[in-house]
Amino acid sequence: MKALKEGVQGGIMSPNEARRRERLSPVEYGDAVRVQQQMVPLSFGAALQPPTPTPAPAPAAEEPEEPEEPETEEPEEPAEPDGTPQLDDEEARSATVLYMTQRILGKAA
Repeated sequence: MKALKEGVQGGIMSPNEARRRERLSPVEYGDAVRVQQQMVPLSFGAALQPPTPTPAPAPAAEEPEEPEEPETEEPEEPAEPDGTPQLDDEEARSATVLYMTQRILGKAA
């Protein structure tokens, strides 16, 4: 049995040849002699090398950047008569939701 195993693994006989000697039925695709992939001549791998990658195109000439205009700060909106700042609609909604959530959960005074 050991000799048959080595014969099949060494590519000397097909799996079905070894099975016939042991009076076993053939298996599908067992008539082909097989070798492990790493057991091929090195010259075989020369044809399997990936193609040499093409070099990347040269970058286009950069256009000079236009000078940036200095950012101007927007004036703050005036505060309400009681000193609280004015909020835009989204800020007001967020503040209201936060306040109501805290009230519901009992975390606000």
